Amino acid sequence: MRDHAKSKFPDTRLRNPGTVTLSQPLYDAAGTQVFTFKRFKYVLDFSGFTKLSRFVIADIEFQCNGEASAVMLAPDGNLFHMRDCFVIKPKDRGITSIGDGCQGMQLDRNQFMSNEQSMRAQDRTTIAFNVNKNDNKIRDNQGVKFGHFAVMNGSTHVISGNHWYQGDFEPNGIRQAGIVFTAINLVTAMTGNYIDNSFIELTNEHDAQPDLGVEFSFGGLTIVGNNFISINVAPWFNWLVVKPYGSGPFIHGLHVIGNTFRALNGTVDRIEHIDTTFNDINYGLMRNVVFEATPSTISTNRCKARSRWSIRKTPISRTGRSILRRIFPSRVGRARWWPWSPMARSPAALPRGSIPCPTSRPTRARTRIR
Repeated sequence: MRDHAKSKFPDTRLRNPGTVTLSQPLYDAAGTQVFTFKRFKYVLDFSGFTKLSRFVIADIEFQCNGEASAVMLAPDGNLFHMRDCFVIKPKDRGITSIGDGCQGMQLDRNQFMSNEQSMRAQDRTTIAFNVNKNDNKIRDNQGVKFGHFAVMNGSTHVISGNHWYQGDFEPNGIRQAGIVFTAINLVTAMTGNYIDNSFIELTNEHDAQPDLGVEFSFGGLTIVGNNFISINVAPWFNWLVVKPYGSGPFIHGLHVIGNTFRALNGTVDRIEHIDTTFNDINYGLMRNVVFEATPSTISTNRCKARSRWSIRKTPISRTGRSILRRIFPSRVGRARWWPWSPMARSPAALPRGSIPCPTSRPTRARTRIR
């Protein structure tokens, strides 16, 4: 199996000699398998505490220099707060939660600087921080070239104003997830983040019984007003990836609204992707999935009054779900929205041909479609 330092397996703690306790369930642990667990060294190690709550670390620079990780939280507690700190070159982890000590954790204005910046993105194994419990506030932090910026279980998180970047100088580069969500009913908001050369991954890897009917399905994630950037990536790179481990899951409640997606020094085929390594999504059960107000735009001028306006074929959306067209007719006086019908996943089903005039009579107008 994967080495613990190179995986998203839960962080562990040694309770008794010869016994390892996992902080989260483990997918596909049946039968006899071989696992390798490593006990990382930390500059501040609170694992000896039974419970630690309302503890604040402020204005500290952790000079790990590739020799140790920074902070290990206590097994239990709440409202741990780190603010205005620098975590410099942690060997394996920036902040590790080994249990429930991350309940309500707040990370504000911290700088996480990786020890792996010179490596290819796909070879990095470090993680800035992980989360096991709920109600975390991750605000205005920066993460530089980690394997993952965060691996987050739990729900009701607020993630805002952060910048994490994970690129390299490889042509057609491979990227890893910036944030990995391992719970399914997230009830989480991501707002105003700069997501640079990485993607958001939704998975249920931390679930011993991930099949639909035993557990819930994916949903409850709102992604609003973020900047997604890629540089020198392969065309099959995606900014949003859903990776189901069990059979029969679907997505209920995913809102991707008002974000900017930009690919530099290359093209990206589509925004989102379903990773079917283990299982696929049940598309027939999907509902309340919204991709709206992405910046892709085409314009056309209609100089003659017509009841239908012709438009050229254009890849204005690669999401394969639904798209909004926004019309600016000169005689209507204000912008109006008309939804396209849901489309097939194939890019061949993109808008083309003509659209109906949004007024009751033929109209001359300038049309913008987004």
